[in-house]
Amino acid sequence: MRLSFILILLLATTLVDAKVPPELERVHYTPEDSILVCQILSQDSATSVAWVGRQFLGKAYVGHTLENETNECLMVNLRELDCMTFLETSVALAMTAEQLAGKQDKDLNKKAFYLFCKNLQENRYRNGIVTDYTSRLHYTTEWIQNNAQRGRVNDVCQEYCPQYTTCPNVGIMSNDPNRFIELKEHPEFIEPIRTIEEKVNQLTPAYLPKSELPLDGKDWIKTGDLIGLITTQKGIDISHVGIAIYENGELHLMHASLTQKKVIIDSRPLCIQISTPRYVGLRIWRIK
Repeated sequence: MRLSFILILLLATTLVDAKVPPELERVHYTPEDSILVCQILSQDSATSVAWVGRQFLGKAYVGHTLENETNECLMVNLRELDCMTFLETSVALAMTAEQLAGKQDKDLNKKAFYLFCKNLQENRYRNGIVTDYTSRLHYTTEWIQNNAQRGRVNDVCQEYCPQYTTCPNVGIMSNDPNRFIELKEHPEFIEPIRTIEEKVNQLTPAYLPKSELPLDGKDWIKTGDLIGLITTQKGIDISHVGIAIYENGELHLMHASLTQKKVIIDSRPLCIQISTPRYVGLRIWRIK
């Protein structure tokens, strides 16, 4: 049964005695989640996004795990992942591990789960603030832009291939709200979402066309980089995300696969995976 705690906070192995900021008062998680967070953060390799991602290989793909029957709050679920929650969770863990690395402060280490929750919230919500469903960064283009603005990630394509730009043309949420549980139940969110979409559509981010991606990747695409697959599907900017992994000299994608129903390292090189007409190219970004 899912537990909802006012974060005072309970770690898997230790109690947190620090006062928790009000913006993190509501977090949904299970003891299994907190145990796994602490286990991963106890390892020196946890500062690597790619290493963290590998800890989830074989975990079940489950969609819509961020939706709940109550008010919007931070959902922590390391047992069931879709492509975006897999990426967000891996990034938050690696960021937290970097913050804890080399620290001798026992109190700081007791706060490991709280720090992870804080990073997850910062990554997932606009400016790190949870208000309602509209405060979540639903479109990956805005996710990258908002986190880059706050110095949490670098837009790698902006640095290495700025000559190629794309127009997001998002709109599926406001144009087809019945596809989304929260919008169906709360039609008052539709217009704020439409306003967000209009702002996203003003952006012209850099990207790497699929024709420019060789089998062995690029020397500037590093293991652990974050990858977004730009789609031709109407109303959507990026339809799938994952983590860059090199296998036998070839660039592959580690991701939560809808078709295989679990987290995998795709057997296809990434250039083959995106060769179908449904994809245009890649957004690539990296945590700082």
